[in-house]
Amino acid sequence: MDNAFIADNYMIYFSIGSIISGISLIITLIASIILVSKIAKPSTYLILFGAILKVITLLFGFFIPHISSGSENLITFQAINSIFIGFSVLIFAIGLIMFSTQIIQEKTKP
Repeated sequence: MDNAFIADNYMIYFSIGSIISGISLIITLIASIILVSKIAKPSTYLILFGAILKVITLLFGFFIPHISSGSENLITFQAINSIFIGFSVLIFAIGLIMFSTQIIQEKTKP
């Protein structure tokens, strides 16, 4: 097989994956906004903040190749972005756990 053909196929796969990730992030962000508008608690604000931070890191990830001036800078930017991605997911998960436990406590009250 031709290396250019293989590279083109991988680019298609990465593009499809990026599109699916972007759509799911937008849906998550919309759901988080709706949740905060209906139930304004610290847990729902954490969920929203995690979703917003994840969208920001996704956008930053798209622009990394354009703002880095060399391969070493590219790797540094990607490493820093991966920390923020993990941090955004952690904030979202903590908010979700807090919200879930609040709902369970409210449902089990007599």
